[in-house]
Amino acid sequence: MRRVVSLFLPNWSTDRLRRKAGDAALPPETPLVLIGREGSRCVVTAVDAAAHTAGLRTGIPVTKAQILVPGLITMDADPIADAEALQRLALWVLQRVAPIVASDPPAGIVIDSTGADHLHGGEHAMVDALIGRLTMSGVTARAAVADSWAAAHALARFAADPIVIAPPGHGAAVLDRLPLAALRLPHKMVSDLRILGFERIRDLLAQPRAPLTLRLVAKRSGPSAACATSRCRSSRLRWRARKIVPEIAEPAVSLRPMTAGSEVVEDYGHTGLSLRAHPVSFLRDDLRHCRIVSCAEAMDARDGQWLEAAGIILVRQRPGSAKGVLFVTLQDETGIANLVVWPKVFEANRRILLSAGMLSVRGRIQREGAVVHLVAQRITDLSADLASVGARAAAFPLPYGRGDQVRHGGSGPDPREISPRSLQARNFYDNFGHIEEIRVKNRKFK
Repeated sequence: MRRVVSLFLPNWSTDRLRRKAGDAALPPETPLVLIGREGSRCVVTAVDAAAHTAGLRTGIPVTKAQILVPGLITMDADPIADAEALQRLALWVLQRVAPIVASDPPAGIVIDSTGADHLHGGEHAMVDALIGRLTMSGVTARAAVADSWAAAHALARFAADPIVIAPPGHGAAVLDRLPLAALRLPHKMVSDLRILGFERIRDLLAQPRAPLTLRLVAKRSGPSAACATSRCRSSRLRWRARKIVPEIAEPAVSLRPMTAGSEVVEDYGHTGLSLRAHPVSFLRDDLRHCRIVSCAEAMDARDGQWLEAAGIILVRQRPGSAKGVLFVTLQDETGIANLVVWPKVFEANRRILLSAGMLSVRGRIQREGAVVHLVAQRITDLSADLASVGARAAAFPLPYGRGDQVRHGGSGPDPREISPRSLQARNFYDNFGHIEEIRVKNRKFK
């Protein structure tokens, strides 16, 4: 049976700003609201826990909020940054909880946990660990597990404290006590239904369609067009009410596919290498435009030729017998290039040579038989270009499975492809914006 987890982040916008501020963040007891514009009005778009406790709600004018809560802190809302951070969090959950995850804007994530809960010790242990991890990171979270997305969505927002798990095959019984707002109906429609005496979902599910249409038509008496509109609204109401019943599941929202560059970044982040495209291959067009040749072309050049090559740093060597000379090995998608850095050049570029992940080196080719070196004269740090690989190229095509994967579990993730537990997990938010940076494991010798 299908099982779905709905993760609700009630204070996502304010929690994100507090995490971004780090040590300079406001104390939790200080009321904070985010403001935006609705037409010509400046209104509250998000409130934190302290502001909610003080009685503030979204949608009220900012001037009224400042009168109700003296000393209220206001900041501009940034829905684009919220959506991008939510997408990164969805990817973080995808890597650690289940293989099917999607963001549920503006403040939620939906997880298809079918067949994955036993890997975490059961549904309750899985959800409890996820919420505990988020809470330790400063993000308030609630979660619900149900047979359909709509049911889990409603329970997470109106019943979870902080976890609620509906039994398999629950039907509509677990949703009877929820308010009509759990159906995600327009606010005006919910107000009209309250006037008609509907308060809970059970009131609507127990009502036949024909009397419901008559009541709406009676309330909105008028021309035939108005009556037809009321019938459409009653049909929409009934459809919404039945959508939360798991027998009629809503279509899942697929997660935005990762780019080819992002796939390579994640490989390097977990294993320190990748069997996909080389990171420098994503930068090749830009390097060609700057007249930077590949490592293979540099090593095939004639003796004494001046050129510029680039690659990621694999090895740094500075033997004691070399009198201060540094030997560096660069690598790109075509092969390796050996550099010789004289002491004077090394001292002028010490920081770059010892800390950069990718270099561009201009110099002269020195060929002695089969031994070829590029003697460095000018060195440029290309680490920023390497960090942009995660945003490059189109969506990565799904690879074919292993030849024997069908024998070991069908189309699900192969257990041999799961990262070892000994690898240190990264947090889902990087205050310095380097979450998609490739960190190459290089070797240094003295």
